[in-house]
Amino acid sequence: MSLNEEVQELPDSDTVFRDTVFMESNKHVSEQWVRISELYPDGCGEALLPETLSCGQFGQGNHYECFMLSALATLVRFPDIIRNCFVSKSARRDGRYTFQFFRGKEWVKVEIDDYIALEEDEVLFIRSPTGHWWPLLLEKAYAKFYTSYDNLEGCTLQETYHDLTGNPVLNIPMDAKLAKVAGADVTEGHYWIDLGQKLQSGQFVGSMLTKDSELESMGLQNDQQYGILE
Repeated sequence: MSLNEEVQELPDSDTVFRDTVFMESNKHVSEQWVRISELYPDGCGEALLPETLSCGQFGQGNHYECFMLSALATLVRFPDIIRNCFVSKSARRDGRYTFQFFRGKEWVKVEIDDYIALEEDEVLFIRSPTGHWWPLLLEKAYAKFYTSYDNLEGCTLQETYHDLTGNPVLNIPMDAKLAKVAGADVTEGHYWIDLGQKLQSGQFVGSMLTKDSELESMGLQNDQQYGILE
């Protein structure tokens, strides 16, 4: 799908769609799958994306997904980025939802069904305490983009930012010599002031990977990815 071609969804249908290929690749993930309309019935007939997106609309499921929660927590500040990934805009009778993510030089079409994995009657992956459908469907579509939930285990925030925005991502190491190779002088205060201003203005989104166990005293877990909000 080239940049000039618009991704389209199929017309809605009364025949329920089952993505048998994806289910076969992910049948080991859970023995219990339910349609999202059974899980969150209040979403039937509603727009998939509310007028305002917020962090309160999604949370951790039984299986901890660090990078996706961090990515969404950062990107809800830029709702048009998330909206652009949704080709489907409303709840569908057939449960066939269409998304697009960026790969290489083009937007890639991804179709999913609306069956959500549970574990002991609880949502296995991202859940919504407010009953919104969009976080769960977006995560499932992203898992299909990588062919399976298992393949999300190795994803980084940087990859997710690129896949959802289509924009380039720069990784800046905190080692001063390595950072200079990437064009950043992390020893200078003006670098951090400029970066902070760009984060605040929305020119950049940022994240960090913790590598210092001393950060645990601040409530941050070691070797985890965190989105930078301000």
